[in-house]
Amino acid sequence: MNYTFLLTLSIFLFAFVHSLTASNYFKNRVPRFRRIHYNVVSFVLLAAVSYSWVRGSFHSPVIYSFGFPTSVLFYLLMLVGAYIFVSGAMELDLMDFIG
Repeated sequence: MNYTFLLTLSIFLFAFVHSLTASNYFKNRVPRFRRIHYNVVSFVLLAAVSYSWVRGSFHSPVIYSFGFPTSVLFYLLMLVGAYIFVSGAMELDLMDFIG
């Protein structure tokens, strides 16, 4: 199967489910376990996206690569993102996060 098509399909499926579970209709129909339901479904769909991306990356050539100064900037941005994630996770209780 064409891995680019599979990747695109899995991303669209994830976006559709994300929009559906974020809607007021879904929040009113499943008020109690909606966050844990979203986390489980998102994990499964993101695993499908990751699988499609990894499988497809073996069959496609490198389109571009970054040299020394630009790669340092991207690593710094990733560190800032990790810091924001960790500081946000420390503000939330685990049970509040999972619903």
